[in-house]
Amino acid sequence: TVFKPLGDVNASWHAICGLVPIPAEAHAALVTQDAAATCADKCLSLSTGTQACVAFNIQAKGDLAACQLLHEEGLVEPADSIAKKVPIFEVSATKMTSMGLSSLGCYAKTGFLAAHPKGPLDTFVVREVIA
Repeated sequence: TVFKPLGDVNASWHAICGLVPIPAEAHAALVTQDAAATCADKCLSLSTGTQACVAFNIQAKGDLAACQLLHEEGLVEPADSIAKKVPIFEVSATKMTSMGLSSLGCYAKTGFLAAHPKGPLDTFVVREVIA
């Protein structure tokens, strides 16, 4: 697959990436299909240049979805690691539901995660947000 959901999705955690947003690339729309696929298509259309899209955050509430396209600035190097990592905020499923959201997540390009010049990228949980 081209994009990988970040965070501990198997344990019902939803991630928001702390990478830097691409200027003027935050979008909201009424959706009748898979909102993540729509955001992924937009991210793929910005695959080159200094502001290339490497990931996106998505939030959906009913038929309204919003996504923010992100570039690679903002990677962190935690004190206990020599590797760069993608900073994420993990949101529990109960918190997501209590906020009225039907979808929430961060999706990163698998190629970006696997082939970064500083080595393969993992995630670093900055904070867990629970209900």
